[in-house]
Amino acid sequence: MRKQRVLVVTKLFWPEGGGGELATYLIAKDVLSKYFRVTIISGTKEPAADILKHCRYVWWHLLTEKYKPIEWFKLIESSRQFTKFIEQADIVYIPSHTLLPLAIIAKRIKPSVKVVIHLHNYQPLTYTSVVLAGKRPNMATDLMAEHCEHESSLRAVFTGVSRYINLTSRSALHYADRGHVHV
Repeated sequence: MRKQRVLVVTKLFWPEGGGGELATYLIAKDVLSKYFRVTIISGTKEPAADILKHCRYVWWHLLTEKYKPIEWFKLIESSRQFTKFIEQADIVYIPSHTLLPLAIIAKRIKPSVKVVIHLHNYQPLTYTSVVLAGKRPNMATDLMAEHCEHESSLRAVFTGVSRYINLTSRSALHYADRGHVHV
């Protein structure tokens, strides 16, 4: 029996990033690679070296874009490049909050592919993926979080205008599969 093929698509991969990227690295190395043939596509040029012993790794320059709306546009424009990876996969695992729309693209390319979305933050609730304690996510909290994190008023204003594209992130959740995968 052939091993199913898992495609992991993540903006950053360990050692870049934080806790979500570390979790993705450990899941890919210690769990997925034991039961599946794993291909990782990421914007990190130099992943943790030991992952190359367990998984196929592909650096994709489009995943290095800093601004989510531009990244989404480039991904949609380049979906043909992404198509071959989806067509070869049985499962698509998306642990990056900025890449949630890929669930929609994956299902359109190959309706039978199983899509797993791993949420490491509050991205479907708020553009910045930050929820302030005691505050309901809204444009004001997004502006405040963005300005504090990046110290840029221009970026904060752009975030305020862009927060409605986050509806795409929420919609992408409907493309995730429920249930389990047989190993």
